[in-house]
Amino acid sequence: MALTALDKRKLKNRNLAKKMANLEPVPFWESKEDQDSNLAATLSWYSANTNKKEQKKYALDYFKKVDKSVYVRLKDLPDWQFTTFGSLCRMMSFDNGYRGEWSDSKFFDRKLKELLDSYEKTKEDIAAQLAAASSAIIKKPKPLTIQERIFNAASEIGGEYDSEIDKFVGEGNFKTNFSAKSYLASKGVSAMVASRVVDIIKPIAKELCDAYDKKCDQLVEGYSHLSRTNLRKFRNFAQQLIEDTQQHAQSAKKPIKRRPRAIIPAKVVARVKCQRKDETLGLVSIAPVKMLDTSEIWVYNTKYKKLQRYVSDGTPLGVKGTSIVGFDIKNSTQVTIRNPEMFFKGLSIGKRALANAIRTIKTKPSTVNGRLNENCILLGAF
Repeated sequence: MALTALDKRKLKNRNLAKKMANLEPVPFWESKEDQDSNLAATLSWYSANTNKKEQKKYALDYFKKVDKSVYVRLKDLPDWQFTTFGSLCRMMSFDNGYRGEWSDSKFFDRKLKELLDSYEKTKEDIAAQLAAASSAIIKKPKPLTIQERIFNAASEIGGEYDSEIDKFVGEGNFKTNFSAKSYLASKGVSAMVASRVVDIIKPIAKELCDAYDKKCDQLVEGYSHLSRTNLRKFRNFAQQLIEDTQQHAQSAKKPIKRRPRAIIPAKVVARVKCQRKDETLGLVSIAPVKMLDTSEIWVYNTKYKKLQRYVSDGTPLGVKGTSIVGFDIKNSTQVTIRNPEMFFKGLSIGKRALANAIRTIKTKPSTVNGRLNENCILLGAF
């Protein structure tokens, strides 16, 4: 069906209107009232029609004219840090544009301070990178410090996060299948690098929170092109990136392996009490340190005439305080010797000899408790 002259004029007007809508608004504000009434719409246009690279360019172009020292410090910062701030710089570059003294908000000054503080934190890393790039005459480059390696690795991950944020917003459905936990785990990112990544993405998350909570009028206007629902999704996505990265930083921490303290045998047995010798029976105690790391210990209690046999439970026998530890309660036993003079007469104090001799005793065996005192002769440890 052929278009009429009227239809052609309407189509031409619609195309012209669409083209005009994409033209950058040029502020011409002669008073505070002009600025207040038009600022919101102008910020919304920049938010909807410019990206983070253009926002940074606006800021650099402005400071290159008004303060080159600030320009030098800002030029190496990441693009995403200039959102909204770049729009204000662009409006300030016009003769009758944005004027800070007419604004009731401190956003511009606060944001500039944040950017300069960010530069101070990373200037050593940036300087090292620039020096390495410009010193081509050096045959062997200087090895990067640990902090430089962490900064480089974190910046690479931050760039990946930026890409996912662009996809999240740019595709328009505000949905994503990206999992920061899976990504960091697949890359084997260390705890230190993950902690540095959190520092990189926190500012954008805070900016989104302030915009959603309406804490800053300029941020509210800067994100006014997003619906309330989409802004909440955007904020939640940024916060989820931080939470997942923090969790990975915790889980990736390697436990500290502490070297075990050297054990001094004399200190371990310092509190052990025993009877040094028995003249009547001709028995002499061994040195208490010989009981350590053994599998069998024989003790004779001269007061109660008890012959005690301690057998290891699979771990080496040892001493804790005044007691023997590490013995098997079922296999360890003690018996009463009614005539110790005859029992020990001519008896060889050895593992096999003692084991054979205890089998000849007819008294009922009982369990041992491991305690040692001044009536105990330490016969032997094997």
